[in-house]
Amino acid sequence: EQYPDVASNVMINNLKLLCDVINSISVPLIHISTDQIFSKPTKHVFSESDKTSPCNYYGELKLAAEQVVFKAHEQAVVLRTNFFGLSKSNVSSSAEILLSELQCFGVYKGFYDVWFTPVHTSIIGEIIKNYKKLEYNEIYNISCNEVLSKYDFAKLLSAKFGFDVN
Repeated sequence: EQYPDVASNVMINNLKLLCDVINSISVPLIHISTDQIFSKPTKHVFSESDKTSPCNYYGELKLAAEQVVFKAHEQAVVLRTNFFGLSKSNVSSSAEILLSELQCFGVYKGFYDVWFTPVHTSIIGEIIKNYKKLEYNEIYNISCNEVLSKYDFAKLLSAKFGFDVN
């Protein structure tokens, strides 16, 4: 959000170029979007039919990207989600940061008032592997069944890895 022109170029213009390439070889496109295309997260599990109202600039760009995908590619699927897992890059994921802080300092501060429906990357991977079961030109909200605060998520993840949640 600090560099809106750069973000727009990366997320929109590059996506248009990608769609052109994919169209030229006639393969489906699965676009990963975000739950930030909805208003400020609440204790509500969003559905595909809920009204969009991006809660930040990133959400605005991701919503615009969804529209680009559907205009530019006839075999497109959009997955709206908020995922977590291990990063394969040099940038640590939020889950890795949480576990690292617990390991180093024994403490992690989570937000009580920020809500989300986290999904592990392995589940997203399974959905993508089985993309032929998805309808083209559709949006799918991929979420867990329960809305969690960032704090409650941190407690669950901490317990899963054997840390004291108190």
